[in-house]
Amino acid sequence: MILGIYCAGNLGKVFYDLAVRINAVQRRWEKIVFIDDVYEGASFYDGAEVHRLSAWKEPKENVEIVIANGTPRGRKAIYDRVTGAGYRLATLVSPTAIVSPSARLGAGVVVLDYAAVLADAVVEDNVLISVYTAVGHDVCIGAHSDIQTNTILGGNVRIGEGTFLGLSVTVKEELSIGRDTIIGMGAVVSREIGDGVTAVGDPARAVRRNEDGIIFRTHS
Repeated sequence: MILGIYCAGNLGKVFYDLAVRINAVQRRWEKIVFIDDVYEGASFYDGAEVHRLSAWKEPKENVEIVIANGTPRGRKAIYDRVTGAGYRLATLVSPTAIVSPSARLGAGVVVLDYAAVLADAVVEDNVLISVYTAVGHDVCIGAHSDIQTNTILGGNVRIGEGTFLGLSVTVKEELSIGRDTIIGMGAVVSREIGDGVTAVGDPARAVRRNEDGIIFRTHS
């Protein structure tokens, strides 16, 4: 079996290192490669091969893919492309993460180092749970969402599809955050947040509509 990491970028390097650590324990893949539509080189991080999905000749039954894009809309677009082409998605869980036996992880979920997913949590397809993140009991995280480092989700929290929670966000138990929403770094969510907004602060408040889905803005 070959693991294809879709996106030869910074997050791709993180996933590559994770896959190497998993392989040291489980021996899941014979080869780890990158897939990218725009990268020009023949190799990337640690000398790993880079392939364009449209030109790759490897039989699909020999491949599983994990998506290394850090934005929910980007993750969904690649998910649709990959699954529409008939590829399987790989679920990656760090050997240092804690995942309850009663938790359910969808296809393509990535759980990074020292994260915890507790009892009866449901993590839908293609979600990224980053380092030192705590997903409480009975939490539900919608598909394609990105939960960043040091985030804490209290018990019975609901996160909508395609939502981004920035670094060190805290969400009080029993609350819901809508779909296609961005919660800014360090926010404290102590009341419900609706669909399609960007919310920041302590307590978190919606400050604008999330119309463009841009997460990482550059400032001059």
